[in-house]
Amino acid sequence: MKLRVITIEPRTINLFRATWPCSGLSSIGHIVIAEIGGELIDIEYFDKEYTSIDEPTDSGEAISALVSAAIRCANRNPQPCRLIDTGWTY
Repeated sequence: MKLRVITIEPRTINLFRATWPCSGLSSIGHIVIAEIGGELIDIEYFDKEYTSIDEPTDSGEAISALVSAAIRCANRNPQPCRLIDTGWTY
């Protein structure tokens, strides 16, 4: 199995917040996760200024739902020839 680094983009988080208004994700700008075979290895949260922040304490099941959807539905980023892998986005 291969390691995937997935960036959950701001627009995805904004759409998620619109459908789950009490998600507790108001301070989150984007999220970067690492996973192998559907298993979460690491997660890092960033605010809207791209500064690393702690996990939101009031997010309940929202983070779990968002990460699960990202692992299932992430799209591979285009990779220009001979450049480092640009990863996946959701």
